[in-house]
Amino acid sequence: MVLHGPDTMAYSASALSFMLENLAKAGVHLAYNREAMRYPGKIRELVVHKRLNVHIDILKLFPGITPKYINAVLGYVGLKGLILETYEAGNTPAGSWFLDRIKKAVDQSVLILDVTQCNRGNVELGRYETSGCRLNICVISGYSIATEAATSKTMVLLEQNLEDAKVKMLLNKSLKGEITLP
Repeated sequence: MVLHGPDTMAYSASALSFMLENLAKAGVHLAYNREAMRYPGKIRELVVHKRLNVHIDILKLFPGITPKYINAVLGYVGLKGLILETYEAGNTPAGSWFLDRIKKAVDQSVLILDVTQCNRGNVELGRYETSGCRLNICVISGYSIATEAATSKTMVLLEQNLEDAKVKMLLNKSLKGEITLP
């Protein structure tokens, strides 16, 4: 049993859902909608991921964000993953200074997961001009994933020493019901 306060509960709940793979029991006792519940298929042995790769960062975009700010976030030595919080369906600043810096990070083997700042909706790379160009530089769409789940999922997957292509594939797949795919 885990007792928890509300401040970081979303992060802890997300981390536990990815760290306790194949857990066959619900972790919270609440009134719930049975039709919306995700039930495990075949019962498998519980796999506990005890380590997280903490070499990630979160970059929340805001009006007036500067190249200096972005360089500070992306300049973190050892950075392996970035959760990029974009506007609406994945919109970002349109300037080449922004895309060039994101591309440089991707070229340095930083996995970038694009999530929306909106409470509802999906990242749809390519829907608007300001998001389409990120498809060409291998930014990964997080679809509807929440920042907390994206953070935990990225930390667990990066620690498993998987090939980048496998991590990208798993980031685009709902593993614990964290993503509603289009």
